[in-house]
Amino acid sequence: MIIYNFHVNISGGCARGHIESIYPVRLNGIIREDEFQESIRNINRIVSSKTYCIIKWIIGIICFLCLVGAILVFSIGLPASKNSQNIPFYAFLIVGFGLFILGTLMLAAGCNTGNRRRKDRIKKVIDNESK
Repeated sequence: MIIYNFHVNISGGCARGHIESIYPVRLNGIIREDEFQESIRNINRIVSSKTYCIIKWIIGIICFLCLVGAILVFSIGLPASKNSQNIPFYAFLIVGFGLFILGTLMLAAGCNTGNRRRKDRIKKVIDNESK
């Protein structure tokens, strides 16, 4: 059994990544062009998941709302609390920083987890298609 190792080009950005279907010349004699095209179509069909895109959008919206909330707290709440004796300044500061940190951490964790799962899924699909 001969094992070939090839690099796979994934294009289309974060939300719509797909494997390029351009037949590499180095595959001559290993696989026919029509077989290659069919394999790539099968892989792209399985890999392109609407669930992945929906989850990514939901995480993005939540992160955006957290960051916008932090900006609003800083720009509106902090000046208002300085002029008022009833609202403590530090409460707005803590809420603003909390929202900012929450949004940033969710964005980082969501992208990292999503990309890792997608990469594992692509590997599994390519392994199955190679068999």
